[in-house]
Amino acid sequence: MFFGKLKVLVAEDSKLQRAMLVTILKARKDYTIIEAADGLEAQQLIEKKRPQLCILDVEMPGMRGHELCFWMKSNDKFAHIPVMIVTATTKNAKMSDEELCVKFKADDFITKPYQSADIYKRIDQLIKSYTGPEKGGTRMLQNKIRWRL
Repeated sequence: MFFGKLKVLVAEDSKLQRAMLVTILKARKDYTIIEAADGLEAQQLIEKKRPQLCILDVEMPGMRGHELCFWMKSNDKFAHIPVMIVTATTKNAKMSDEELCVKFKADDFITKPYQSADIYKRIDQLIKSYTGPEKGGTRMLQNKIRWRL
């Protein structure tokens, strides 16, 4: 469980999309926001700032959101941090964004366009299901989706 303001990293290469997401999060006043414009900057900020939740866009220069998530979940220092992937609907892909999120060990995902209530609900669910670093963080998405894949 988290106490005080939740430190959230928002990694999104689109300035407009990042600003919209940051505005949604700041409206709640429960979060300290860290912003990254690409995957490599996000990786550096994760190492330096140690966020308690990461919201990663799928398509970013430098390192894609799935790759960054996999790096985090494969690293004992960061594996416990809940990760929400933000996706756009993709058609004709070999693997859906949802399947990629599971493959790369994301804890949850949300599809654009989204409403602020959807973001809050998913963050609340991630925080509620958080078990702490000693127990592997969250595994909400894997448990929720494994029956559908």
